[in-house]
Amino acid sequence: MADIALESVTRKFPDGTLAVNELNLEIAEGEFVVLVGPSGSGKSTALRMIAGLEEITSGTVKIAGKVVNDLPPRDRDIAMVFQNYALYPHMSVADNMGFALKLRKVPKEDIAKRVKDAAELLGIEDYLQRKPRQLSGGQRQRVAMGRAIVREPAAFLMDEPLSNLDAKLRVQMRTEIAGLHQRLGTTTVYVTHDQVEAVTMADRVAVLRDGMLQQVDTPQRLYDYPVNLFVAGFIGSPAMNMVPARVTSKDSGAVVVFGSHEIKIPAKRLQASKLEEFKDKEVILGIRPEDFEDPDLIPERQEENLLEVKVSLSETLGSETIIYFDVDAPAVLTKDTMDLSSDASVEEAAASEPRNESTFTARLNPKTKARGGEAARLAVDASRLYFFDPTTGRVIG
Repeated sequence: MADIALESVTRKFPDGTLAVNELNLEIAEGEFVVLVGPSGSGKSTALRMIAGLEEITSGTVKIAGKVVNDLPPRDRDIAMVFQNYALYPHMSVADNMGFALKLRKVPKEDIAKRVKDAAELLGIEDYLQRKPRQLSGGQRQRVAMGRAIVREPAAFLMDEPLSNLDAKLRVQMRTEIAGLHQRLGTTTVYVTHDQVEAVTMADRVAVLRDGMLQQVDTPQRLYDYPVNLFVAGFIGSPAMNMVPARVTSKDSGAVVVFGSHEIKIPAKRLQASKLEEFKDKEVILGIRPEDFEDPDLIPERQEENLLEVKVSLSETLGSETIIYFDVDAPAVLTKDTMDLSSDASVEEAAASEPRNESTFTARLNPKTKARGGEAARLAVDASRLYFFDPTTGRVIG
């Protein structure tokens, strides 16, 4: 095992594009760190620079305390797992797994033992004599994992290894990879665009955007304490609801107003933040879907901070009900929110006539009676409100 450090690492392409810009990141020995971000955020480029597959324009990459900028991939003591498996079709599973060891002139007996041990660990010992074409996608990915494991590297580097699998198999495989890391304890850097995959597997998650590190922390702290609009909108599923709003004084306290709705801000929340500086100024309000609830299902009902809404759609999922409703306030159309969406309609909306409505999502107790096409009341946990500076996108407080 080894620690990995990226110190002001930059990758600039000949056309001037900055794929990675001044990336500083320390990965401890035995840690599982996930690089996550939308397409073009620089996460795969960063991984490839650690591996030695991508040239470093400036900065330093260290593995086990040793600068490896000029070392070829084979001398960095790392093993990569790719999304396309990269298996030799004419070789058996056993030969695919042991091929790198054979090139290193490892004795046949040692190769056979390492391949057998890895196959048992991955549950593919019955497929060692099969060819890749005889395997399912999940089995092929296990072979690719096994090929990395037998090398006993200082670190695993995984580039979207599950993206070619169907949804059910992805869930199964990410559980297996997380369990595998617990057993082996090998330092792992994992790249994905799927934030659910990231937060369910990682010790820490590094969120990238436009080649720059936005925030790195444990999954729970990223969720609870996002530093800006982008991280807040990227982490969490369904995504955080965001709307332009105004903080104003009322009845010796303060409320946040958006459209025809207002929410009383708890005194502790007001005192613990810098919201006083934003009194009577525009802010961006963030409410997570799970911070709504049907007031009839709350043991200690409160009559304040209830929103009267009309449900446009409800999805009953067994363990929860997801509802969608419109509020009479425009959607937040900033670069932060547009970068969160791959949907071209978001950019089109920003350029067209503003729509004075935005769609909210709420995650409710499955016993709720809220249904599509009907009016409903929703309680808001005001202690969990988020506020962002509309100019900088940074969280307030």
